[in-house]
Amino acid sequence: MKPQRYWIGIIVVCIVTSLIVERGIAQQLRKVADAVGTNYTSVGQIQLTITNYGTLGTRNQNWPTQPSCVYPAGSLIEHMYQSGLWLGGQLRNAQDDAIRVTTGSCDRVSTSPLTNAEFTTDIGSTMVERSSLSSASTFSINAISHQDFVADYTDRYTRVPTSGAVGDSIVNHHPLGVTVHQESYAWNFPYANDFVIISYTIKNINTDTIDNFYIGLWSDNVVRNTNYVRPAVGSSYYAQCGEGYDSLGRMMYTYEASPFASGTPQAYSYIGVSLLGATPFPDGIYYESDLHKQTYYNAWFYSSSSSAMQDLWSPSQDYDANAAYNSRYTRMSQSLSTDMITYVHQHPGNYTTLLSVGPWKTLLPGDSVQIVLAVICADNANKALSESKDDTSQRVYLNAARKWAQRCYDGEDVNGNDMLDPGEDVVHRVPGGIATGPDGMLTRYVLPTPPSQPHVHAE
Repeated sequence: MKPQRYWIGIIVVCIVTSLIVERGIAQQLRKVADAVGTNYTSVGQIQLTITNYGTLGTRNQNWPTQPSCVYPAGSLIEHMYQSGLWLGGQLRNAQDDAIRVTTGSCDRVSTSPLTNAEFTTDIGSTMVERSSLSSASTFSINAISHQDFVADYTDRYTRVPTSGAVGDSIVNHHPLGVTVHQESYAWNFPYANDFVIISYTIKNINTDTIDNFYIGLWSDNVVRNTNYVRPAVGSSYYAQCGEGYDSLGRMMYTYEASPFASGTPQAYSYIGVSLLGATPFPDGIYYESDLHKQTYYNAWFYSSSSSAMQDLWSPSQDYDANAAYNSRYTRMSQSLSTDMITYVHQHPGNYTTLLSVGPWKTLLPGDSVQIVLAVICADNANKALSESKDDTSQRVYLNAARKWAQRCYDGEDVNGNDMLDPGEDVVHRVPGGIATGPDGMLTRYVLPTPPSQPHVHAE
């Protein structure tokens, strides 16, 4: 019996040791605790998850308890798998790998709060929620909207920052050396409750100059009614969406081309991502009305290079001089051909998309650039037509919401030149809203605001 007890004891010790080691590894592989992936907009009609490590959406990991991008609020009609910020540029004095792309998320990696993204937070950094509503517990005189989320993160680490330990390596990450200040804005006004505005301010904290810099948002948008189809059930969930691009509106959009199954209710809604503006403008652009000339749209098959159409291959490298379709940087700096844009519009499939803008020819150490995007959701305005048709009459609400988002962003910048010109300084920001009168600064994010509720006493 002694030998049996001996071996049983050895086995128990091994199992316990294994569990301890496994638990330790699991803890080590977690992102720093300051990474926040559970916040989502709860005012207005869009419930959009916003993180402090460069992503939007959840990859449906917490479905159905946490929305990825649900519209209308509470409906369980999802519109986004995940989106991620992309930054690409060339380090002037780098000896190798001079062209680099930092991705918040892409179709080639699994990105969640428990795995490594290329953007990470510093120790002690977290997200701040604030509101311009005086009745809100998060009221702040610095708030822009009814619900702001404010965050800061960086791409400069090659290991995940952790307290008192060496973090896990971030695989295949070659930093540009930048920080990102991110702010998102949402309102509950009836005319402004179907878009969320997101501002990204990128600062070069490297000692090296970044040349030919581009900024983009990669998106895997999937419009599905998850009351009838559970996320992540293969092609029946992901491969039934149509993709479109409105070049003058600087907006890529996605819609459900066919329902999950015959007889099930259709989603009948759109999601769009629109570039509202940039400060300063990319080199060669002087007015917002010309920004579309250096805004680029791309689409490709999700994580696939098996198609005969190489232009639609998923880029797997930051840069490949010999194969543009294999290069994330090349995709950021030029659009798909007109023929390919037409193809993805007419042939629904499992695509991901990219909206990018640039270049900023030179980003010196200490320089910053900003882009502002809107995530927009809207109902199909003409349900008499098949949702797969994507007629202009069906995008009436989507376009109306885009115009409201643009109007909100522009604020006092009437002529769209990124400057405060004579006669434009007519309002200024006050705690809880906007007041008339000049303040010498360009005021953005201006919406028609109803008067405050009067104090009334009735007998």
